Amino acid sequence: MQDAKDRDGSAGDRELGNGLVTAVIAPRISRVMDFRWAGGENVFWTSDTSEVMGWRNWGGDRAWWWPQDRWGEVWGEPGVYVPTPAIDGRPWRVVDGPGDMAIRSDVDEDLGAYLQRSFTLVE
Repeated sequence: MQDAKDRDGSAGDRELGNGLVTAVIAPRISRVMDFRWAGGENVFWTSDTSEVMGWRNWGGDRAWWWPQDRWGEVWGEPGVYVPTPAIDGRPWRVVDGPGDMAIRSDVDEDLGAYLQRSFTLVE
């Protein structure tokens, strides 16, 4: 059985673990901020201070609509690499879904869609 518990009550981070690995999901910034083998180091780069073009790069693992190098092509603005606000940088909601935990973005007004990520750790 996986253990899901508050890691930081003020921020709402959730920790999932199965004895082999742990993952910390941060719905407040729509990211997986920590993934590690038991007793090991976080495999993700993370930052509290990195900023690019007014967009805060927290690091960790995130979901985007399509590959970053094609954003300018899709939006018609070559060289644009900042994600849409609805899916990155805004809080996602914890929702019912498959797995141990699921989080969902707001609806992206330009696309009329949302992203949902589900997380499951097996024994």
